[in-house]
This record gives sequence, structure tokens and C-alpha cells, in this order.
Amino acid sequence: MQADASDIFDVKKMAKFIAFVNSRNAFHSLQWHNVRYYYNPVLCRLEPIAFDMFAGNNEFSFENPISPMLLAESYFKPTYCLSHLMTDSIFEKEYFKYLDLFTNDLDYESFRSKYNEEYQYWDSLNKLEFIPYYFDTIQFQEVLDKIDTYLPIFKDSLEKHEYRQRYHELKNKPFFVAGMQKPLEFANKYLKVYKQSENKLLFKCFLQYDIDLIGLGDEDEIISEISETINNKNSGIVKIIEFNFTENMSDY
Repeated sequence: MQADASDIFDVKKMAKFIAFVNSRNAFHSLQWHNVRYYYNPVLCRLEPIAFDMFAGNNEFSFENPISPMLLAESYFKPTYCLSHLMTDSIFEKEYFKYLDLFTNDLDYESFRSKYNEEYQYWDSLNKLEFIPYYFDTIQFQEVLDKIDTYLPIFKDSLEKHEYRQRYHELKNKPFFVAGMQKPLEFANKYLKVYKQSENKLLFKCFLQYDIDLIGLGDEDEIISEISETINNKNSGIVKIIEFNFTENMSDY
């Protein structure tokens, strides 16, 4: 049975964080290597820690910044970690409350003028290490305009349950793993292979699933069939395992 977001996260803080990400084009903070959490031992919930929210690269911009819809032809993107959150009605309520707070009555040019001295100071320190980074107020207005366009559509899809239906349809499709589709697009990030000798390979499996190895080859075809399994389902660890093969690894 799959848990709701409110069973895992401090849902108010998580909703506030995601709403801030949406309203500031800060999707870079949702890249897997930037995600940080604090475990609150009193509430027994995870609290998000905002980290590396750089918003100056179009790579992390989306035409629709508030609707993390899952598209069958798409592969893993930062917004997909939001997909399950939005199926929780408690999270949904808090999310829209904070999104409204962060998007109403904002004038970024006035904001920048008010804090210009502080902005110049922190920006100068930032550029000592990260030269391309800069505080771009123009893009924030663009994000707000997009939110104005897409928010009514997104709310309507939730009210009609179209969003949740779409999510569950795609979640159960073959090759759909916890928000990520098209495994070949991300396999090299979550399953590392190292040649140990002519007949031995070492595997590091970061995925919490059992992985079947069915063959050796290249991007186009399987040249030699094999049958091995990396057993790592819900282990909570990075599984490191070696396999010996009769084939010469130098041929691949």
C-alpha cells in the first residue's frame, strides 16, 4: 500500500517549499543531487531543506511551471517528484494556499530597489565562485504570467479528477519506476558498471529494485545473452556486486 505525502512529509513545509519553487522558477533545487531533508524526530516527518535554488538557466524552466503532469513520451525531469504529492488532498490544499501567497501582489523591480544594497553585496560574493550566476528579476514576472495562464486549467483537472487518473494510469505502465520513464535515459546514473578484469564486472546499483541483466552488447543490440539478477529491492543500500562471465569484457 502506497503512503500519502502527508504520512511522510511535514506537509505544510513541503507545500510551502514546492510553491516557492514554482513561483521562483527554482526547479534546479529539485534535481536529485540538490534535494535535502531534515527528519523531525518529534513529528516523525521529513522537512525540506532548500538548497541550490539557482534559477538563471533555461534548462530548468518549464512552459507550465505549476502542473507536473506526467507525459507518456517524456522521461525523468525535476517536476516529476511533485506528481505523487499532488494526489494528496492535504498537500493540495496547503500548496495552493502558499502559491497564492507567493504570487499575489509581487513587483520584483520594487523588491529589488528596496533591497538593492543587500543585493549588490550578496551578488558580488556569489560571482567570486559562480561567475555566470545572477539575480534575474525579469524571469520571475514571466513565471507569474505563466502561472496566471495555467493555474485555472490545473485546478480544473484536479476538480475533475483527470490529474489523478492520469497519474495512476502512467504509474502502472511498464518501465515506469517511481516517477521515471524510459530506463535507458537514466540507467547510467543509477546503475554503474566497472570492468574488473577480462571476465569480471562490478555493478553498483542505486535503484531500490531487483535488476535483471539479460545481455551484453552496445546501444543497438544485445550481442551475448546472459542471465543474472541484482537483488536490491527496498534494501535501503547501494548494492555492490561482482559477476564473472565467460565472455571477454574487452569485446564490449
